Amino acid sequence: MQRNILRTFLIYSVYTLIIIISSILVYKTLQGSALIENKINFQGLWFHDKNIYSISIKQDNKLAFKRIRYKGGGLKIEVIMDVPIGEQKWFEERYWWNEWYGYKNLKNSFKRIHITSEGDIQRAGWNYGKFGNGTTKCIQ
Repeated sequence: MQRNILRTFLIYSVYTLIIIISSILVYKTLQGSALIENKINFQGLWFHDKNIYSISIKQDNKLAFKRIRYKGGGLKIEVIMDVPIGEQKWFEERYWWNEWYGYKNLKNSFKRIHITSEGDIQRAGWNYGKFGNGTTKCIQ
């Protein structure tokens, strides 16, 4: 008798746990995504590695740095040489983001860096831990 009660309790506990976990997963999946759209003027551009750049931004007489990269999804950061000489270089991005699973709706997403010429791209460091580190080469 007591064994049957214990077995029944364990079965109901497992079912309850499965229902709770499933509810959390459904809630997180249905949670709203945010559309991120930015356009930022920048002063300097550094190339670290494939799909990893940094830009320097002047804000209130302070210099701030922003890392630009895609953490997956197979998208590439586009570098476009369309800024006239003497004009401000800029970066734009548009993507959907969800805290639960990251990038979403990638076909309508982009990250673009607009520069005057390849001479605007500066060398920067990279580090693969035990696999080595170094500095990128300048594009000429």
